[in-house]
Amino acid sequence: MQNIPIDSQGILRVELLTLSRFQGLYYPEIMFPADSKILVVEDMNSIREYLVSLMKELGFSKIHDCKDGADAWEKIQEQKAPFELIISDLNMPKSSGLDLLNRLRSSAVYKTTPFIMISSKSDTKSIVSAIQAGADHFIVKPVSKTELQEKLKIVSDRKSGANR
Repeated sequence: MQNIPIDSQGILRVELLTLSRFQGLYYPEIMFPADSKILVVEDMNSIREYLVSLMKELGFSKIHDCKDGADAWEKIQEQKAPFELIISDLNMPKSSGLDLLNRLRSSAVYKTTPFIMISSKSDTKSIVSAIQAGADHFIVKPVSKTELQEKLKIVSDRKSGANR
């Protein structure tokens, strides 16, 4: 479980809650290598296809997708090489993104794999639950290319900083 930063006045300070947007900000460097193995988990087919197309526009080529957490867990178990980034919706039938995240964080292979949670829910409880479970970032739908790129950069920078 990650610590949630609270300032001296007891105010929750999570950069995700502000969801600061740098519209038009372009990151020329690649956040993750273009050949990173990525899993996109989303129950709505149109949103899943949109997320996969955004990842392709950002230069990624090894993108797998699943319709829910149960399908994703099955796909994860079948893989010889682990996924290097997972982007998942929070609320899905069968198994939620939170269920998937909890399973991943209890797995030695996926304990530190970058995980970005997305959701149409923007309430503090949903965001804090995802962060406490181990999500590296949270994006409120609708997801824009700029925002996704920004969050990928942040998560990548954190990961590379942890690997130093």
